[in-house]
Amino acid sequence: MESAKESIYKVANIVGANNSILHQIHSNIVVKASSDLYFPEADAQVSNEYGVNLWVLTADCVPILFYDTESKIIGSCHAGWKGAFSGIIENTVHEMVKMGCKTDSIGAIIAPCIRQDSYEVGAEFYDKFIEESDAYKQFFKPKNEKYMFDLPGFVKAKLVKAGINNVHDSDIDTYTNANKWFSFRRFTHNPTEQYGSIVSFIRMDA
Repeated sequence: MESAKESIYKVANIVGANNSILHQIHSNIVVKASSDLYFPEADAQVSNEYGVNLWVLTADCVPILFYDTESKIIGSCHAGWKGAFSGIIENTVHEMVKMGCKTDSIGAIIAPCIRQDSYEVGAEFYDKFIEESDAYKQFFKPKNEKYMFDLPGFVKAKLVKAGINNVHDSDIDTYTNANKWFSFRRFTHNPTEQYGSIVSFIRMDA
C-alpha cells in the first residue's frame, strides 16, 4: 500500500507544472506558496506567481480557492472547523490584501465538502461556538439531542465578514456522494470503504 506522500507525488506528476503543497495541521497559518513541492506546516497559501498549482487536500473540510484577476493574486485554503474558528479565512484574505488585493475584487470558490445534513456534532462542540458568539446559533440545527453543523455556511459568513462578497459554492456534499468524493466521516461510519483525500488546486496562467 503506497504512502500518502507517494500518492501526492503521483498526482503531482499527472497534474504537471509546479505544485505547492502544505502539511495541513488545522491551524490559522498562511504561507507564501513555493514554485516547487514543499510541505510547510500551514493551512493556506497565497501567490502572485504564474504556473504554480496551489493545492489543498480535504475529505470533508472546506477547500477554498481565492482569486483576484485584477491584482493577479491567488490563494488556497483548508478550512476545517478548527481553522475556520481560529481565523484561517481572515488571515488568508489579510495576506492577499498585503500583497496588493482589494477585498471587493477577490473571488472565492467553495469546493465539495461536508454539508449540514451530514455533519452531526455534540453539545460540547455547540457550546464552544456559542461561547464565542451567540450569532453562531444560526449554523446549528438541533437533532436527537445532537446538532447538525453548517460548516460551509459558517465559512461563507466568515468570507463575507472579511469583505469577500463574490463567493461561488459548489453545493456538493462529500458525505452523500460516495461514488465521487472521499469523506473522512463516512469512512469512520464504514471503515471497509476506500478512503483518501480530494485534491483541489488553483493556478494562474499568463
